[in-house]
Amino acid sequence: ASVAETSISTALVTETSRASVAETSISTALVTETSRASVAETSISGALQTESSKARASEGSLAASLGGLSGSVTASNSQLNRSEISIATSLTEELSRAVLS
Repeated sequence: ASVAETSISTALVTETSRASVAETSISTALVTETSRASVAETSISGALQTESSKARASEGSLAASLGGLSGSVTASNSQLNRSEISIATSLTEELSRAVLS
């Protein structure tokens, strides 16, 4: 019985030691994976911020282009209005001359 008890005791110590090593290994793996996940999360966050900044810059550029285009359209519209007035004036003068002739 004493030999069996010693053998069981030795086996328990061995298994406890193995379990402790396995627990340490699992704990280390979890810390490593948590660290990797944190790095990946930081990288994704940085990429999202970069893309967001690019989108805002593009939006600003597009707004400026549209503003410039709007100004050009307004200027062209004013020029057309002046041309219409000039044509209307010329036609009125021609009609007046025709009536007076």
